[in-house]
Amino acid sequence: MEKNFSINDVIEIPEKLYIKKLDNKYIILAVEKPNWIVLDEKEYNMFSLINKENRIIDILEQYSESCDDQEEVIIYCMQSLLEKIEKNKFYESTNTVENESIEQIKKTIQIHLTHKCNMRCIHCYMAAGNAINNELIEEEWKSAIENLSKVIKNTEIVFTGGEPLIRKDSVSIMKFAKKHGHNIVLFTNGVLIDEDNILELSKCVDEIQVSMEGVTKGCYENVRGKANYDRFINSLNLIKKYKIPLTLAITIIPSNIEDIEHNLINFLEKFNYDKVNVRINAKLDKEGYAKNLPEEFFEDSNHINDSVGNIKAKLVEMGYFDEKKYQKNIHFYNCGIGCSITIDSNGEIYPCSKLNISRGNIVNKNINELIDEFNKLNKDTEITNMKLCKQCELKYICSGGCRIDNYLKSGNYLKPICNDSYKEEIYRTLINESL
Repeated sequence: MEKNFSINDVIEIPEKLYIKKLDNKYIILAVEKPNWIVLDEKEYNMFSLINKENRIIDILEQYSESCDDQEEVIIYCMQSLLEKIEKNKFYESTNTVENESIEQIKKTIQIHLTHKCNMRCIHCYMAAGNAINNELIEEEWKSAIENLSKVIKNTEIVFTGGEPLIRKDSVSIMKFAKKHGHNIVLFTNGVLIDEDNILELSKCVDEIQVSMEGVTKGCYENVRGKANYDRFINSLNLIKKYKIPLTLAITIIPSNIEDIEHNLINFLEKFNYDKVNVRINAKLDKEGYAKNLPEEFFEDSNHINDSVGNIKAKLVEMGYFDEKKYQKNIHFYNCGIGCSITIDSNGEIYPCSKLNISRGNIVNKNINELIDEFNKLNKDTEITNMKLCKQCELKYICSGGCRIDNYLKSGNYLKPICNDSYKEEIYRTLINESL
């Protein structure tokens, strides 16, 4: 329920604040909550007058004495400030919650059915293309799913690749997982979805996520190869026809940013499907084929950041996008390592979607022991054990960054990759998510 302010009210904002100015915006961060609001220059000047003695009427009088703004401008500024404070519950009295313990969090499962792929996308972090050695056969996958299901019941299983549908047994494996009570999500490039398999897919798949690196044919095929666009569009129409929830996963790169910004909204309006959402990934991992890309694909660009912000704002307004990277008033102590059991196509197991540090093979790994191992890894790598994070104003927001990236960079999960540029990127994300 929204609060109605009186001119005699005193605004009890959080006590421990950190203020960061970036371009023409001010981020007011309540460190221990964590919570934040984003203000313009006038709103910030008014906010700076808030204290335990000043009523709203006092703030208005003091502000009017220090500037030449007309009364209606001052009133509007106060209304805007109060709306932001109330919308974000930016008060000292706002409750803070601890994130769930790793033991309480139900594990999800991600299965890479194969590394084989019918595309050679320039940015693919998997370097997908050919199958790797010893990829599990259908019976081995079904045995693994059955063993996992005895311990982890009714969870989400994501089937991905490579291109999972390139395997003729992929639908059979997904059906088997569905029969064990799991929510099934298929990650695919989409072009192998056709009239021959869409009915069976609709029976076992709860959601399909399709990669989309271009709206127009030329842009799409520049990334995903010639003669693929028409098949991609056909697959979207089949997914819509069979009413399967759809996510369009878009990776922003320099060669498609203008196409996405100028054409995506119009495409979605014409597609006119009420079960579609959009995911935006604006940061490439320098892995797989992406290692061969020019540095401009990885550089932080204000132009691209602004464009991504514009795209997300339009998508939020239209109801296609509600994903936020950072949550308020929650103490996060970890990046989530150990919350997902990720299995590569050869059965090797990993504590997150980054396939770097194997924890054994699903063919012979005891599932209970695996969960205990993942839980311990999560606890051992909490920010409470990270010296560099303890005094950082972003500790509960960043939560120490990706532990796998930390390990690969420094050989230590507890040594975060942190510098001014990294922190500025977080602040820019906070601004974009507050628009």
